[in-house]
Amino acid sequence: IVSVELCINNYSIVYRNGVVKYNGQKDTCDKDTVFEDDNGIVLTGKMRVSESVTSDTTGFYGSTIQRKEVEWIVTTNTNVVPSDAVESFDVSQEKNGSVMAWFLDADGNGKYELYIGQTGNVIVTTGSYLFSYFTNVTSVDLTYLDTSSVTDMSYMFNNCRGLINLDLSHNV
Repeated sequence: IVSVELCINNYSIVYRNGVVKYNGQKDTCDKDTVFEDDNGIVLTGKMRVSESVTSDTTGFYGSTIQRKEVEWIVTTNTNVVPSDAVESFDVSQEKNGSVMAWFLDADGNGKYELYIGQTGNVIVTTGSYLFSYFTNVTSVDLTYLDTSSVTDMSYMFNNCRGLINLDLSHNV
């Protein structure tokens, strides 16, 4: 799937092969509408455009945890925040909870693991500054990050000095 567009007056689902599954009219924008692909996978929103970042003391999307306190980042195919999350927040473009981010400290070392997830793939439209200034991150797993519509990845990993492993093998 390339895109799911929900607009004031119309919506469409466009697959990677160019086939439009539905292109129709709606009277209002219904953010609670659930779409499924041919395999029954629920399609949801896109991740908000990231802010320009100039310091590792900045929180990710306004979180209280600073970027320098994060040791690794992983995208996941669920937006269900675990009960032991230290902090969680909505990063969806629609601000409807379809794309969620949360921090865990699973190993108890005082450094955090950042999870970004939604049902299916996390869809981004720009990667500019997205992961910049995560200075102590050593590993990034972007298995569920859909970058097929991204037009700008400038500074995406700017100042990620500790980055050792970047898994892009499963990216769309």
